[in-house]
Amino acid sequence: MRSTFAAVAMLLALMPLAASGQDHVLDETPTPQFLFVLSGTGGSVDGNILSFEGVSPVIYFSDRPARVAGHITATDFVARWDERDFADDPPNAVLSILEADGTENVVVELLQAGTDGNLVWFTVVVIEGTLPVGRFGPASLFVDPDTCTPVIGGSYSDCPP
Repeated sequence: MRSTFAAVAMLLALMPLAASGQDHVLDETPTPQFLFVLSGTGGSVDGNILSFEGVSPVIYFSDRPARVAGHITATDFVARWDERDFADDPPNAVLSILEADGTENVVVELLQAGTDGNLVWFTVVVIEGTLPVGRFGPASLFVDPDTCTPVIGGSYSDCPP
């Protein structure tokens, strides 16, 4: 009986140590990095302001191993700009314009974003290429923010699309 009591007392004494060890286990799952794709029926460039018209829902997806994908409205994408720390760490993007004679691609940095009625606009700085002057036809903007880091022990759902 005494040895059983000693064994139970020893197990009870060790339980807090085992439980506290579990609190410090790090999640080794890699953080997903999302790419956002915003497409419109057309748009325009006025100085350093890039505007899109006829914007469909913004597509987002991540690479392996998560392979998370979905859609959000352009309004929600813009509304969550600060939540994603884009103001402090502006994302890079590729503007891909479909032209009759091919595709024109311009690499930009997106400094600000906003909406105005049916327009979605961005203040941009050109990194590579040349922005068109005036209006352009169907186009997509591929946004690579590379900013989401969920809390330790968090999940992919902690990274807002």
